[in-house]
Amino acid sequence: MLQTIPTPATPAPRLGGLDLAGVVLSGLCLVHCTFLPVLLALLPVLGVHYHADERLHLLTTILVVPVATLALITGFRRHRQLWIPALGLAGLALILAGPLMHDTLGHVAEGVLTAVGGLGLISAHLANWRRLHGRSACCSRGACCPS
Repeated sequence: MLQTIPTPATPAPRLGGLDLAGVVLSGLCLVHCTFLPVLLALLPVLGVHYHADERLHLLTTILVVPVATLALITGFRRHRQLWIPALGLAGLALILAGPLMHDTLGHVAEGVLTAVGGLGLISAHLANWRRLHGRSACCSRGACCPS
C-alpha cells in the first residue's frame, strides 16, 4: 500500500492594501471612541481640563470614507457579495451619524454609534479581504483545497 506524504498547507496571504488601511483606520476610530471618553472623564479628577476638538472627527471621516468606499466597491466588483459593501455602508452611516446626533442623543450615544459603526466597517473590510484573498477565494479557484 502506497502512503502519501502530506504537502504543507499554502500560507494564507497577508491582509494588505486598502482593506488593511481600512481596518487600521476603523480600528483607530474604534479605540478613540471607546477609550477617549473614559480618559476625558478621569481628567477632572486629576485636575486637568481639556476641550475636545471636533476637527478630529472630520479628519477621521475624510480618511475613512474614501478608503472604505474604494476598497469595498473594488472588492464587490470582483467577489459580487452584496452584503459586504452593505455592511460597510451601514458602518459608515453609523460613524457619520454619531457626531451628527451628538446634540440630540448626547456624548455617550455618539460614542456607541461610532463604535458600533467602526466594528461594522472593520468586519466589512475583513470579509472583503477574505473573499478576495483568503481560503474561500483560493478554494473557489481550486488552488489550495485538498481534493
